[in-house]
Amino acid sequence: MKKWIIGPLAVSLLFGSSQFVSAANNPLKDLKRVDSLSLNSAIDMAVDNSYNLALLGLKFSALDNKQGDLEAQKDELSVTGSVYKYKLPTDPMDILTDPTYRIPEDATPDQLLWLGTTIEANTVINGMMDGISDIVDGMNKLVRSQRNQLEVAIEQMDTNKKKTLLETDKAREGAILQVTSQYVTLLSEKEQIATTKEYVALLENDVRRAQILESYGGGSKENIVKAERAVRTQNEQLNILEKKYQADLVQLSYDLGIEYNPDLVLEDIPLPELQPVERKDTNRILAKSYDLKMKDKEIDQAKWEETHTDTASDDGEDFLELSTRIAKLQGEQLYVEQAKKVDQIYNDAETAYLGAVTADNEYQDVLFDYNNNNIRYEKGFISAFDMNKLKFTLTQAETKANLTKLKYFVITRQVEAMENGLII
Repeated sequence: MKKWIIGPLAVSLLFGSSQFVSAANNPLKDLKRVDSLSLNSAIDMAVDNSYNLALLGLKFSALDNKQGDLEAQKDELSVTGSVYKYKLPTDPMDILTDPTYRIPEDATPDQLLWLGTTIEANTVINGMMDGISDIVDGMNKLVRSQRNQLEVAIEQMDTNKKKTLLETDKAREGAILQVTSQYVTLLSEKEQIATTKEYVALLENDVRRAQILESYGGGSKENIVKAERAVRTQNEQLNILEKKYQADLVQLSYDLGIEYNPDLVLEDIPLPELQPVERKDTNRILAKSYDLKMKDKEIDQAKWEETHTDTASDDGEDFLELSTRIAKLQGEQLYVEQAKKVDQIYNDAETAYLGAVTADNEYQDVLFDYNNNNIRYEKGFISAFDMNKLKFTLTQAETKANLTKLKYFVITRQVEAMENGLII
């Protein structure tokens, strides 16, 4: 089963082309044949075959392995023991009075001939010991620096692991939302195709009527030409809609890892009951934001590094301090941006609700008028030709109401995703 990668999400009813990117190394022969599809099954396929989710899982494993390797490296680095700080005497009087040498008080000059050599040897040894001490101190400093670098890297790995888990949840929520929008778009296109076909049939009746009237002298050739042009125009529009539907169906099929079937049956979704969208507290929504949670991890990491990183100069400390301030400012900026998105999504949902309510009311009005006219038709006051016109008017109103409800359905799903943390 092939996987796909989630691209930028554009959550509205009339989406552009899909942003999914398919795996190049998946042969088409492995695609599964499906004759019917529901929204829930499409969502399951999308999540199960998401390359984003698979890659994020591998990324987490890689970070975990790298963190373990860094911790092992840190454990292997140990500070070298210090050199015993002892100075051999190099002053003649210090040597003579040093009990270590056990020099008799009545020693003659001839017996002290060795003193010069001892002073020279002690001087050389002291210099060597100082050099060794400096080397050991330098090595210890280097080891401490390396250990600190490893500690910082380990902390970074841990932060990246936490961010990856958030990215995984975000990708899963995004996959559900995007495949929902794709599926609903196809349902909307089907609805428009059916309505257009009915309109074409109605216009073809106009052509036949114009031809009959012309044959009896009650019409003109010009009326026939106008009617035929209207049919041609709608057939062209129908052809565009059908090609768009098949193109989107190809994309969805390939995205889900199933074989393209031009006759694939898409199960309808129950049209939602129209209810006003209830706004929840913005701060509570932002507290669940995946993006803000990831930014908080970055801020915590910057603070940790500022406190725990060994620097060689004041410039290094200033850099760490500025990095923390930058991370905090970026967090504040992101908070404002996400708050605006929350407000915009709620506004879009409210607009979609009002549009759906208006379209539904218009449909009910048209239905009421149609039923009244149907009574007149049955009594012979309205012709079958005019009644067909009125019936299509009802179909148009019903289609519009259904499309606005589908749009409302998608935006409510976006609201749910937003309230779960996916703010896009």
